[in-house]
Amino acid sequence: MFWYIYQFTKTIFSVSSVLSTSVHTLLQTGIHAGIIQGMIRCFRKSIVAVSVIAAVALALDIYIIFIKDFALWWTRPFTSLMIALIGIFTARVTGSLIASAENTKLLNILYSEMDPGRFTACYAPVTEKVRRGSFDSFSSKAYLADGYSAGGEPKKALEIIDKAYEETSDKAKIFPFYRTNRTRYLIAAGCYEEAEEEIGTLLSGIDGKNAALKANIEKNILPLREFLDAFLHGNTDCTSLESDMEYSRVLTTKLEAARLVRILRQKEGKSTKQADRILSEYPLFKA
Repeated sequence: MFWYIYQFTKTIFSVSSVLSTSVHTLLQTGIHAGIIQGMIRCFRKSIVAVSVIAAVALALDIYIIFIKDFALWWTRPFTSLMIALIGIFTARVTGSLIASAENTKLLNILYSEMDPGRFTACYAPVTEKVRRGSFDSFSSKAYLADGYSAGGEPKKALEIIDKAYEETSDKAKIFPFYRTNRTRYLIAAGCYEEAEEEIGTLLSGIDGKNAALKANIEKNILPLREFLDAFLHGNTDCTSLESDMEYSRVLTTKLEAARLVRILRQKEGKSTKQADRILSEYPLFKA
């Protein structure tokens, strides 16, 4: 009996190690993994994979329980339990990986191909399948809001992100993410004074004890602050904003920066050639 316990325990750890390594590899290669387990129900492929694995595990359990010659009678309950646990774990991880891959394909429509219209049409049904009020639901709605903002509908983006925030139970967890995105959409909508107030709300709402988090957020919103300072108060230092326009690897960030630089150059009566060149490469981005 102890030999069976040892063998099945060893099997569980082996399976866990292999699958955990696979998950870690996917995360390191840049897959949008903010939504994994919560999106299994959103894609047909992940649902089918989970169903097949569950069916196989159930068939094995039935075989063990009812086929008399499989093993000694006193090992059957333990063997059945181990197969069930391995089946559940395998189904969950496999479904998560497939859902993450499917989710990434859709996100690439926006963040790589920059086709906001097609993205929002494809992604809106997905967001409705995620458990409402969860972090996964908020994250999916934030992606959708990004699509509407990039497509020239920042007010629609604000409606989506505001509603998602109100529905989310753990508001403290998403507060910086929510306020930062809200600032971006307000700027895209031309509500510059309100955006400046939003930055104040963001910074004042961060726990002062978490200096690292606050420093990271201040760094991320620096280009936005530079734009607002330049447009509203006449400050001229836009180093971070111009750097995002030229070097950011996040396409939405790069194009948003180019749009803001062009607004400033137009206000100053200067050439917008550099920003125009970048924006012209992605005509579906509504600048």
